[in-house]
Amino acid sequence: MKDAMNNTSITANNLSPRCPVVFQKLRPHQRNDHGSHFPLKLSFSTSTATIIDADDDHYEDKRNSNKNKDDNPNQERSLFAKVDSIISLGMGNIHPRDLRFKCLQLMEDCCRLQTTAGVHSVETLLRRMLKEMRHINDVDGGDPVQGQLYAGDRPFHTVMFGWARLCSRGKDGGRGRGADRIEELIKLMEAEYEYEAETRKKFAREKVLKTIGIEDEKEDNEEDTRSTEDYEGILQVQVDDDQKRRRERLSCQPSVQTYNILLYSLSETAKHIATTAVHQQRKHRGRKGAGYSSSAPSALQIAKRSESTLETMATLHANAVRPNTQSYTYVLSAYANAQAPTSGNNAERVLNMMKRIHEMEREDYENTYGVPYNYSNLDENKQKIVTPDVVCYSNVIKAYGNSSATGSAEKAEEILLSLIQSAGITNERGGGNMGPDAISFETTIRAWANAASERRNPRGRYEAAVRAEAILNLMNEVADAADAREMALENSKKENTAADGNEHDGLEIKGGTLQDADLLQEKVDKNTDVINAARCCS
Repeated sequence: MKDAMNNTSITANNLSPRCPVVFQKLRPHQRNDHGSHFPLKLSFSTSTATIIDADDDHYEDKRNSNKNKDDNPNQERSLFAKVDSIISLGMGNIHPRDLRFKCLQLMEDCCRLQTTAGVHSVETLLRRMLKEMRHINDVDGGDPVQGQLYAGDRPFHTVMFGWARLCSRGKDGGRGRGADRIEELIKLMEAEYEYEAETRKKFAREKVLKTIGIEDEKEDNEEDTRSTEDYEGILQVQVDDDQKRRRERLSCQPSVQTYNILLYSLSETAKHIATTAVHQQRKHRGRKGAGYSSSAPSALQIAKRSESTLETMATLHANAVRPNTQSYTYVLSAYANAQAPTSGNNAERVLNMMKRIHEMEREDYENTYGVPYNYSNLDENKQKIVTPDVVCYSNVIKAYGNSSATGSAEKAEEILLSLIQSAGITNERGGGNMGPDAISFETTIRAWANAASERRNPRGRYEAAVRAEAILNLMNEVADAADAREMALENSKKENTAADGNEHDGLEIKGGTLQDADLLQEKVDKNTDVINAARCCS
C-alpha cells in the first residue's frame, strides 16, 4: 500500500480512499474550504431559506438548470415579464396569498437564473412586496383572513443568496459589490423588523383591549385602574409572539444565518479577486512598462472586511446573531483564498481567537448544564458552542500554503502537527471530530511544493521535497493507526455484545486489538516528533 502511494501523484482523489483520519473518515469530495455545507443550494421546503448540503445533487441540479435553459430560451424573458407585471400593479391590488406564495416562488425561479439581471429583478420585487404588506397592515388593518402580513427572513435570504452565488462566479461586478448589496439588505431587514415589532405591538394592544372589553377613550373620563395589568398582558402577548415567530423563522430579524451568507460572499469575492490578480500578473509578465494594477479592493482587504463583520456579530449581544463555527470557517476561508503574504498569520490569529472562545463557552456550558460537552454527538448537546474542526485547521494550512512569506511551509506543517496532537486531546474528552483528513495532508504537501518552486537553489528545493515526502509517510501511518483503532473498537463491541447475550459460540473476531492500535499510534507520535525536530533544526 505504501509503495503504491509513493508512486502516485498527490491529488485529493488519489488520497481519498487511503486518508481517512485519526478518528474520523471523510472523503475530500465531501467538503471544500468552507466545510461540509458546500457546494451550496437553497432549501425552500421549510419555512425559511436555509443553506444545506448539496454534494453531487448540486451539480445535477446545475446540469438540469442549463438543460432547461437551452430548451426554453425565453425563460428569462418570461420570468422578467411576470416580475414587471406584479411591480406595475397599483398599491393594494396584489392578493395576500400571492405575496406569501407566488411572489416567493417567482423570486426563487429568478435567482436560479444566476444572472445579475435576475437578482436585480428579485430585489426589486422584494421591495415591492414590503410596500404592499405595509399598505395592507396600515391602510386595510391587515388581511381579513390571514391577519397582519410580515415578510419573514425567507425572501431576504433568497435575494442575499442570489448575490452570494454571483460573488462566487465573479458576476457581481467585482470590488465586493455583491457583499455591499447584501449589507444593504441586512439594514433593510433591521428596518423592517423594527416596523414589524411596532405593528405587532399595536395590534396586540388592540386585541387585548378588545378582549377585556375596554375602550381606548371612556366617555366619563374615569381613571383606568386596570391599565397596569392590561399592559402587562399586552407585553406578555408580545413576548410570546416574538419567541414563537423566532422559532418558526417567521420574523425578519437578522440571524446568524443572515450574516453567514454575507461572510460566504466575502470569502468568494476574495477568492475571485485573488484569482483574477494572479491571472493578470501572469498575462502582463515579461511586458515592458508597469505591470498589472487595479483600483479594486485587494483580496486581503476583503478578508479583513469579513473579520470585521465577525467582530460586529460578536458585539451585537444577541443569541440569534452570535457567531457559530461556520461563521469562523468563512473568515478563515477568506484569508486562505486571499493568497496574500500575511494571510497565514491573520488566519492563525482568528483560529487562536476561536480556540479561546471555545474554551470559555465550554466552561459556561458545563457550569450551566452540569454535564461535559459531547464532542462525539453534537446533536445531543443542549446548546452548540463554537468548536474548531478539521476544516478550520485546513483553511489555516491553506492560508500559509498560498502565502509567499518566508517560512510559510514550515508554519503549515506546524499547524498540521498540532491538529494531529489535538486529536488525542479531543478523543480523551469523548470526541472524534478533530483528526486531520486527506485535505489537511494534501494542503500541507502542496505548501511544500509551492515552497520548492519559490526556492532558487537546488538544495533548498530538495529539502522541501524531503519534507513533503515525510508528510506523505506520516499520512500513511496516521491512516493505518486510524484503521487499526476502528477495527479494535469494532471487535470490542462484538465481544461486549456476545458477552451480554451469551453467544460465544460461532463468534469470529478478526483484526487487531486496542494494544495494536496504541502501538501504531506510538509510531505516529514518534514520527511526529522527528518531523518537529527537523523543523526546529532547519
